[in-house]
Amino acid sequence: MNKHDGHSENWSALPAEAVLRHFESSSTGLNDADAARRLAQYGPNGLPSAKQRSVLFRFLLQFHNVLIYVLLAASAVSAVLGQWVDTGVIIAVVLINAAIGLTLIVQALFTYAPWMQALFGTAGLGLIAWAHIVTAGVALFVIVEIEKAAFRYAGWRVA
Repeated sequence: MNKHDGHSENWSALPAEAVLRHFESSSTGLNDADAARRLAQYGPNGLPSAKQRSVLFRFLLQFHNVLIYVLLAASAVSAVLGQWVDTGVIIAVVLINAAIGLTLIVQALFTYAPWMQALFGTAGLGLIAWAHIVTAGVALFVIVEIEKAAFRYAGWRVA
């Protein structure tokens, strides 16, 4: 085991002086030469970036819910019975729910991603990620417009 791996002892239970001696450091920190040597030997001190999930995968995860399964089963039953308006409304509700859930996740990512990038020094969003976000926004717009058209067709008032 490497003596600097941090797994061989419970460092929080040892006196500070013992830990500093073990890691060849001091209460004032490392000098520039030692810091550069350790950076070259061990790499940067940071957490690895988590694997990013695609927008499509996040969208599909919105359907992984027992209540959504029940709604999809209900839409299948209403389709078998020939109740096409009910089937369409149920599917529209499921899609709208997924779009809202995805929108909330994307908003949270935009809100917290810059902070996390600043804290952990990770890279910003690439062009493909932005393309996925724009595509999700366009899909949400289309779903809302289809819902409005379905409500108008059914004779319901659309705000």
